[in-house]
Amino acid sequence: MIDLKILQHDAEPVIKRYGDRNPAHMAAVQNFAALDADYRKLLTETETLRAERKTVSGQIGKARAEKGPEAAAEIMAKANELKAKLAEKET
Repeated sequence: MIDLKILQHDAEPVIKRYGDRNPAHMAAVQNFAALDADYRKLLTETETLRAERKTVSGQIGKARAEKGPEAAAEIMAKANELKAKLAEKET
């Protein structure tokens, strides 16, 4: 059994060892490492979008109170744009 933390942080030795035993295993480990890297990148992007959306959502109430509904409409448009981007990343 492969420890996922080792595979995530230093995949090359694991890939080499499994490749020496069976090339099919090497391909599977390489595939997993690539998929895991893609997943981590997507997770980071999603979390960044969520944080940005949360910040923008907080600004909507402040804009309504200070500047009126017109100012809030611009911020709401940005919040909707972030919501759409987030929905795209999550699917």
